[in-house]
Amino acid sequence: MTMGHAPHPPLDSYAEVRNFLFGLRNTGKTYGIERMERLAALIDHPERSYPVIHVAGTNGKGSTCAMLEALCREMGLRTGLYTSPHLIRLNERIQVDRQFIPNEAIVEKIRTLTTVAETLKEEDPDLYPSFFEFMTAAAFLHFAQKEVDVALIEVGLGGRLDATNVVHPAVTAITSIGLDHTQILGDTVEKIAAEKAGIIKPGIPVFLGNIDLGPRKVIETIAQERGAPVYYAADFPARDTNLQGSYQADNARLAAGIVSHLYPELVKPEAMDKALNQIQWKGRWHETRLKDGTHLIIDATHNAEGARGLEENLKNLACSKLTVVVGILGVDRAAVILDILSRYSKELIWVVPNQPRASSWEEVSHLWESSIPVRQLRIDDIFFKNRCNLGPALAATVLVTGSLYLLGEVYALIEGQSDTSDESLQDDVARLRN
Repeated sequence: MTMGHAPHPPLDSYAEVRNFLFGLRNTGKTYGIERMERLAALIDHPERSYPVIHVAGTNGKGSTCAMLEALCREMGLRTGLYTSPHLIRLNERIQVDRQFIPNEAIVEKIRTLTTVAETLKEEDPDLYPSFFEFMTAAAFLHFAQKEVDVALIEVGLGGRLDATNVVHPAVTAITSIGLDHTQILGDTVEKIAAEKAGIIKPGIPVFLGNIDLGPRKVIETIAQERGAPVYYAADFPARDTNLQGSYQADNARLAAGIVSHLYPELVKPEAMDKALNQIQWKGRWHETRLKDGTHLIIDATHNAEGARGLEENLKNLACSKLTVVVGILGVDRAAVILDILSRYSKELIWVVPNQPRASSWEEVSHLWESSIPVRQLRIDDIFFKNRCNLGPALAATVLVTGSLYLLGEVYALIEGQSDTSDESLQDDVARLRN
């Protein structure tokens, strides 16, 4: 039995909706798909009114969705894009032709959904939707209302029991398999592969990225059992992209293979190259120059698999050792990330993201065997609008890495949006249990 939740306010404004959604993070919802199945049915399955490309993976699923969106839009299709978490604003999660859903549309959708949710609550209080389920249903409704030609739907967590898994996709894709969220998905890559393969539907093609043999065999077995044809990114032509790293080239090849399969009559190689070299996706080795001259690199690295990609990019960086600002959620994640950072840092600055699961330096300091100095600072003491406050000697090149939540705080500060950011509206994974 889950905890109860207080009656919601009238929801006449975005602020009221925001507060309502924030409150749902504390209701102790369990991880499962039954609530979302019931919710989707009561709103007449808007997600069935357009083709869906459903994308899972430990890493790379967001970047791959961004690439798929760019490719589809370049071919003249009206696109819906649903990803998580957001960096600064809740609106980022739901986009049509890369335009964020407006505040008033969020208010409209959530008001509609709360009426349906009350019906479910009367049947069983445990059926009242979670924050992520409300947002997923809002995306489905928005895409139907905007009559998108295709929706790119990123799995939130795992696959089999994720709220997005109510879709009936035209294609599924699994970008990568690595150890992450092991307390929920399993403690081996094979167990995690089985969870992510839960998005595979009978007879529906599944496209696989660069996945190691063990977890790949698990996915192939499940696909075979469901009669789902399997396609491999490696079998498609290599593609360049403006996103840095060989793993992004793998994602580009995967995305190009999917659209070539779905829309062979629309694909033009030169248009495909154009789209893949104009990807806008914050937080994935994003290099920028601040007004004070700081060369700032912002890169999400929140697990062991992602850390390997980070090291590849650091090796290729035309720079001596740099100042690293890092904040991580979880000691297990910190172990591999700090090991890599020790080889490329001249100074480490530890910050604590504004998340309940964020690790303090006291929790992870035993992992730092390097003689490189460490400071502990608040993120808002380091950055403010388009400037870095570390001083000219240290701030020539600064890498910010670790949790996506940390990256969102940095973007909000350097873009001067800290007063309007929705950093508290994030998924509380620690509360999810099978």
